[in-house]
Amino acid sequence: MKYTFFILFNFYSLALLCQSEVRVDLKKLITDYEGFESYNKNDFPLGDFSETRFKKEYEFFNEIQNKLSSISLKDLSENDKISYGLLMFIINDKINSYEFNSRYNPILSDSGFHNSIIYNVRALTGEKDAIRYLELLKAIPLYVEQNIYLIQKGINIGVSQPKIIFKGFHTTYDKHITENYKNNYYYTPFQELPDNIKKSLKDSIILEAQKTINKSVIPSFKKIKSFFEKNYFLNTRDDISISSTPNGGEYYKNRIKFYTTLGLTALEIHQIGLNEVSKIRNEMRKIIKGLNFKGDFENFINYLRTDEKFYAKTPRELLMIARDISKRLDEKLPEYFKTLPRKPYGVAPVPDAIAPKYTGGRYIPASEKSRTSAYYWVNTYDLKSRPLYTLPALSAHEAVPGHHLQIALNEEGNKNIPKFRKNFYLSAYGEGWGL
Repeated sequence: MKYTFFILFNFYSLALLCQSEVRVDLKKLITDYEGFESYNKNDFPLGDFSETRFKKEYEFFNEIQNKLSSISLKDLSENDKISYGLLMFIINDKINSYEFNSRYNPILSDSGFHNSIIYNVRALTGEKDAIRYLELLKAIPLYVEQNIYLIQKGINIGVSQPKIIFKGFHTTYDKHITENYKNNYYYTPFQELPDNIKKSLKDSIILEAQKTINKSVIPSFKKIKSFFEKNYFLNTRDDISISSTPNGGEYYKNRIKFYTTLGLTALEIHQIGLNEVSKIRNEMRKIIKGLNFKGDFENFINYLRTDEKFYAKTPRELLMIARDISKRLDEKLPEYFKTLPRKPYGVAPVPDAIAPKYTGGRYIPASEKSRTSAYYWVNTYDLKSRPLYTLPALSAHEAVPGHHLQIALNEEGNKNIPKFRKNFYLSAYGEGWGL
């Protein structure tokens, strides 16, 4: 009996030891992933976009993928299994991104590599913050040079965006080509430096900012304008289908898998969309009938699009209505959620510099450690395209109980989940939550 007990005890101890070693292996891989830096952020405040950096990351991600593949899932806790699955998902996507040459196409219809800099334009909180922002502005010329090099490689191999999406794209760079620093959007934070900066230092910072805007920022946007208008627009593709690009069909399948996490085909997803549109239209018809509206479905849609009562008369009015809706949504949160985030959010207009090509609204997160709030941006440009009846759904989606609630809670919440999970935005879940 003692001998049997001894064997069972040793077997159980060995099983626990093996399980512990597996957990240690996963924890180490997560630590390695979270601590990996492919470039010195002090040297590249806006990021390093060299081929060397991308190659270095590709090799690292392949190494992590191989090590992850050797871990047995059966010995992991439920929480560790989630971490394993999400890390493998992220690593696979980064490897796919490199192999599909995504780095050569950093442009969307409403944005581009040059527009992402705008998210750094915020009120400055002190000396360190002001110096950090100055260094960021000084990094713009290299940032632009590296991205133009990548985009040119994309054009050369047939990886680019279709011409049709670039209507009005000039607004994404023309607004930053000012006569001098005075009216430049990137100079805005220096116009109201905080009182905690000494006057003598303020003067030095302002002089350096003026010089940087004139000699680095404005010339960089002139270079962007020249590249797009004298090169990119003339040489990018006419065909709108991604399948017209090298390996485009496989890339599209890959993106479906990434954004939905499901094994569905493009046709199956399209059919789901058609079915949902049909359901929504049927609900709309019931509502129209209940309103005793005189006219058919098309007449009602035209009524919604043209009657002045559905549109704000000024940007200020649109913003005030969005703020009112947001506060009414805030009021309801305790009825449905026991835990709410500490980080607040503000409601602000989309910056004029990007508004013409921007979406109707968007959530702008802020780090838990930062001294700034998150924001729900509302686009007040072109008021005739911003009907008021879209604001309740837009506000609930972008602010609360949508993106702000989910993202802020994820960052502030469970201390037992790894940092990479707090920072990861999974589109299928995030947009599903927002919906």
